[in-house]
Amino acid sequence: MTRFLVTTPGLSATRWVSFALALHPQVYAAHGKFALHSLDSTHAASSRRSDQDSLTHGNELRDFYLNSSLEEVFAAYRAAAPQSTVHGSVHSFTIHELQRRQAAGESLDGIQIINLTRHPVSYIDSHIALVRSAEQQPDLAAHYRQLLKDAVAHCPEARLVECPDPMLGLATVVSCFSASSAARDLASSPWPNVCMEQITTDVESLRQFCESLTGLSYADCDLAGHVAQGSMNSHRKGKGFASAQEIFGHWPPWQRDLYAMFMSPELQDQWLSLGYPSVSLGSTRAATASTTELVPPSASTLRCLGDFSGELGLIAERPPAELTDSGFCGYNLLTTSTGAIAFAESLGPVDWRTVPQRSLNLWQAEGKHLQAPSLEKLRAAIVSSSAKLMDSDHAGYNLVRFRGAYWAIAQSLGPLHLSEVSPEQWKKWEASGEVLKSAELDPLYVLLDQHAAPRLVESIGQFNIIAWNNKFHALAQGLGSVDLSQLSTERRQDWIEAGQYLAGATLDELRASLQPRLCESGYIGFNLIAFRDRSLALAEILGPVDLHAEQPGQLAEWKDANLCLESDSLDRLKTEIQTREPKLLVEDYLGFNIISGAGRIIGVSRDIGGVRRLDLIGPQVKTWIACGQWVQGRSIAEVQNAIQMMPALVIRQDFLGWNLIGWRGRFYAISPVDTPNNAADLPSRLERLYESGQCLWAKSLSEIEILCQDRSFLELNCENANLHRQLAELRGRLQQLEATVARVPAVRILTLYRRIRSKLGRVARGIRRRLPLRRAS
Repeated sequence: MTRFLVTTPGLSATRWVSFALALHPQVYAAHGKFALHSLDSTHAASSRRSDQDSLTHGNELRDFYLNSSLEEVFAAYRAAAPQSTVHGSVHSFTIHELQRRQAAGESLDGIQIINLTRHPVSYIDSHIALVRSAEQQPDLAAHYRQLLKDAVAHCPEARLVECPDPMLGLATVVSCFSASSAARDLASSPWPNVCMEQITTDVESLRQFCESLTGLSYADCDLAGHVAQGSMNSHRKGKGFASAQEIFGHWPPWQRDLYAMFMSPELQDQWLSLGYPSVSLGSTRAATASTTELVPPSASTLRCLGDFSGELGLIAERPPAELTDSGFCGYNLLTTSTGAIAFAESLGPVDWRTVPQRSLNLWQAEGKHLQAPSLEKLRAAIVSSSAKLMDSDHAGYNLVRFRGAYWAIAQSLGPLHLSEVSPEQWKKWEASGEVLKSAELDPLYVLLDQHAAPRLVESIGQFNIIAWNNKFHALAQGLGSVDLSQLSTERRQDWIEAGQYLAGATLDELRASLQPRLCESGYIGFNLIAFRDRSLALAEILGPVDLHAEQPGQLAEWKDANLCLESDSLDRLKTEIQTREPKLLVEDYLGFNIISGAGRIIGVSRDIGGVRRLDLIGPQVKTWIACGQWVQGRSIAEVQNAIQMMPALVIRQDFLGWNLIGWRGRFYAISPVDTPNNAADLPSRLERLYESGQCLWAKSLSEIEILCQDRSFLELNCENANLHRQLAELRGRLQQLEATVARVPAVRILTLYRRIRSKLGRVARGIRRRLPLRRAS
C-alpha cells in the first residue's frame, strides 16, 4: 500500500493538486486540515473556496494533525477510503513539521514526500490577501500578531519602513517573513521539489508528478482537462499579472523594501536554485543595502505595524551618538545604542540629538543623512548608494547628487557605476578636471563656468596636454603658444598629419595615445609598439628607444635601413615583417655585401651568394658567424668597422699538415710552420704565402678541406716515386749478388741473403706506411 505526503507552506494550488491526484480511482488525497471528506471525486463537482471559506474551515482538523502520529493519520485515511490502494495528503504537513516528527522518533520510511513550491513574490502577494482576510478572525489575528513580533525580531530594520496603510504593512511584513521561512525550510529539506507553476500549466509535468507520488498511471486526457479548467484559487497564469516581475513592479517602494530586507541574497539564491527567475530589484532602496535612507524610527513612522509599536519596545527618543569614523566615502559615521547614523562631511559638525526633525528629513532627501541598524550595514549602504541626476549636458558635464555632495562628471567618461569607482580613481579625475565637486549645487555651476577656459594639465615628452571644451588636446611644444579657440580646421589637420596635434575625449585616452605601448617583443627581430594612432616595428638591435626624444630624421633613416616599419594596424605590420626581403645597402665591401633584414644591418660574405629572408632567421646563421662570414650592427658604419677589424679565426689545426683559418669571409690553409703566434699578423702575410704556394684559399670550409686533401695526395705520390726508384736499385744489386753466388761459399751466401731480405722488408714496410688513402671522388 502506497503512502504520500505533499508539503507546502500554502497558497500553491494545493486544493487543485489534491483533485489532480484524486483523478485516479485508486487514490485518496486529503487536503490541508480540512475535513477528510472535503474533496469530491471530480473536479467539476468541487466548489471553489474563497479565502474566507479557507480561513473558516481550513483548520477543522488542526488538533487531529497536531496530536496524532503519522501512523494514526494514515489509518484515518484508510478508514475514510478503504477502497483506495494509495493514500496521502497535500498541505497537511510542512517541511518543518515532518523534520520535527522525524527527530522525535517517527519513521518516514515508505512515504513518498515531495515539496510543492511557488515563486516567493507570487506567494507573498497571495499571502497578503490571506492575512487581510483574517482581520475578522480573532484567533488568526492573534496568530499574525505573534508572527509580526517574530518577523521584526528577525529583521529589526523593518521598523524603519513608513507605510500609509497600517494593516497592509502588517500583512506585508508577515507575508515576507513567511516566504523567507519557507526558503530556509527548503534549504534544509532532503526531499525533491516541484514548482507549482509548472504542474498547473504542463500536462506532462503534472503526469510525472502524480505518477512519482502514487506509483500509478494517469490518463493524459484526464490531466489535460484538469489543466484546462484552471487552478482553484486563480493561481494559473493569466489571472492578474502575468509574471512575478510584473507583480513586484506594481508594488509600492516600501513593499519592495520589505521584500529585499527579508529575502537576503542567500535566500534569493535558494529560490533561484529551484528554477525561479529572480526579480530585478531595480531602484529598491533595501536591495542596495541602503534601507536606512528612509525616515528615522520615530513613533510617527512606525504606523505600518499598527498598534504593536508599544509591544515591540520601539524607542522614539534619540539616544546619544558617538563619532566612530570620519571621512568614510564623504560621510562621518556615528554609533548609538540602537544603530548607526551618517552625516555628510559637507554639513560640518552636527548635534544628532538636537537637530530639528525637519532638517533630518531634508538632509535625508538630499542623501546627506543615512541610518542603519548596524555600522556594517551603514557602510554597505553608503558604498552601494546610487546617484541622482540633477542636470544633464551642462557644458559637457552631468551634474549628480551622490554621497552627500554634488558632482560634475564629464560626459566623455561615459556611463559609470559611481558606487564601484575607487577613491584613487576619483582623485585622478578630480586632478584632471574630469570631475568637479561641491557641497551645494549652485557653487558647482560657478566652478563649471570657471573650468571652461583652456588650462594646462600636464606635459608628456614634447607635448603639452591642454583641457578645453570638454576635451583634452596634445600640442607639440615646438608649436609655441596656441589659442585653441582660434585654431582653424585646416591648420589643425596639418598638425595632425605632421604628428604635432592629437585630441581625446578623456585624459587616459590621450595619455595612451602619446605613450608608446609595447605590444610584442622579439617578433622576427622586431619589437612591435603602438604609438599614437600607428603601429611601429623597431629592430631589437636598436635597443631602448625614446620615441618622444627621437627626431623625425632618425626614424626616416631607420626606415630606409629596414630597421623601422610602420603601419596602421598590428596585423598588417606583422604581415609586412614576414614578407619583406633583405635590402642591399653596400655591395662588395672588403669581400662582404652589407644588407638589412630581420631587424638588423648585416655584413654577409660575397662567397655565400644571394641571401633570402628565410636565410636570415635560419640555423645556418650560427655557422656563418662562427666562420667569420657574418657580422651585424646598428648601422652601416658599424658593420664596416667590424669588417675592417675582423681578426683571423683559426678554425681547425693540423688538418693533413695544414692549419685552416677564416678571415673576411674566406677560408685559408697555411702550413703550421708559417702560422704566426699572433693572429693579428696573419692578414699581412696571406698574400705572400699564396704567391709562394704555401697558402691555399676557398669560399667555403668544405672546399678548403678538399684542396688540402688533394695537395697532400700529390706530395705523397712524389715520395712514393722515390721509394720505387730505391727499390729498383736494390733489385739490381740483388741480381748482381745472385751472379756471384756460385763463387761464394754457402755460409757466406746465406748470411748475405738474409741481410738483403731484411733490408727489402724494411723498404717495403716504409712504402706501405707512407702510401696515402685516396679520397673517394
